This record gives sequence, C-alpha cells and structure tokens, in this order.
Amino acid sequence: MDMAIDATGRLLAIGAANGVIQVYDLKNYQITHQYTNNKGSIAKLEFHPRPQKLYLISLCEDFSLRVYDLVVNSCVKTFQNFEQTPSSFTLLEDGINVLTSSYDQKINLYDLQQLKHQTAFNSTEEIAAIENIRVTIPKTKEVQTFLLLGGQSGVLKTLNLSLEEPVIQEHDYIRSEQIIKIL
Repeated sequence: MDMAIDATGRLLAIGAANGVIQVYDLKNYQITHQYTNNKGSIAKLEFHPRPQKLYLISLCEDFSLRVYDLVVNSCVKTFQNFEQTPSSFTLLEDGINVLTSSYDQKINLYDLQQLKHQTAFNSTEEIAAIENIRVTIPKTKEVQTFLLLGGQSGVLKTLNLSLEEPVIQEHDYIRSEQIIKIL
C-alpha cells in the first residue's frame, strides 16, 4: 500500500492492498479517478514530476508497472518485465525515464515518452529499494545521475547513469544501518 501527492498538492493517490487505486481532488474533497485493474497490493505510487503531465505510475505485486494518464482516465501502458516481485521504482528528474528494482536482481529502465522498455541492468543480489540522486562533481562541475541501490546484503551500491556503460559499484564501507542514521 502506498500514497502519493502530485506536484501541485491538489491530487492525492492511494493504492490499497486489494489493488484498487483512488485519486482524490483535495480541493473539492472528491474522488476523481478509480482504477481496479491491478491484481495484488500496490507497492508504490508516484505522480509524474511535471504538473502539466498528469501521469500516475504504480508498481504492483502482480509483477506490473502501470502508467495511468489522468486526462484520458485510463491505463496507457502496462510493463511486465519482472520474473519476481518488483520492489520499488524511481522517476528521474527529466520526467522521461523511470527505473524499477525487483527481487529478480534486475533494474529495468523505461521511457515514459515512448512508453517502452529501454534496457535492463543486472545486479548480484535482490534489490529491495532504489532511488536516484543528482550530484555535481566538484572538479568538473559536471552533473551526474546516480542510482542508490539497497539490496539484501545491506551494502550500499550505486549505478552511475551518466556513464556510457553504467556499472554497479559496491560501497561496503557504508552499511544500510549507517545510511538510516544519516537520514
């Protein structure tokens, strides 16, 4: 189960254990959308980062990532590139790409403009959580995008998406317990 608020603060989406997603207009206190095509608990919900793009993305235990267009009030794409339960996803700041993690040791990259699967990266362990950050490299002032990967081992891993051929790097000197303390 999860909930999300859009960038304007007006819409609230709630995904339930029975797979139902409801979108509420917080200004008018009413349900504006309801989706019942999921067959399992909603693991994560997120609105598109750009307010003018009224997309809601859901990750469900039925091995699917769905993209809902709230303007036309329908699911415009269902991705099912998972061999095991998907665990999380992150939308990149560009609003074009979304990356998913799952217990099948894969990270999938999807293009939201073309609504297609781009590529997959293999990991050495099940990935339970994924998040992206943008970092400015001090020496070059170059901005790079990294994925932070939290897996079963508790060791932080990163994937530099700015590289031509991204490689997962382990940072075994930073354990997940330390990251939680920092946050």
